[in-house]
Amino acid sequence: MIEQHYTDKEFCAAFKINRSTSAEWREQGIVGYLKLPNGQIRYSQSHVDALKKFQQEASPALQNSGRSVKGGVVNISVAKRSNNRSVAENA
Repeated sequence: MIEQHYTDKEFCAAFKINRSTSAEWREQGIVGYLKLPNGQIRYSQSHVDALKKFQQEASPALQNSGRSVKGGVVNISVAKRSNNRSVAENA
């Protein structure tokens, strides 16, 4: 079975974020992605599923932090790694 892939525009629409946020998430390793030879970005269904799972697991911690979240977007800091584009387990 061939895995579904999404453009950056489709990804941003699905998560209700802007393109600069998606670029930041990629840079910080929050979401995995594929970069095509022509420079275009694609997200596989497994990348999207992993991000949704990460957000669901992080949600209770955010609710317990006492901080309100505006607009449904949360900035999540992740330590940068030189070669690894996956989310740190303790993020």
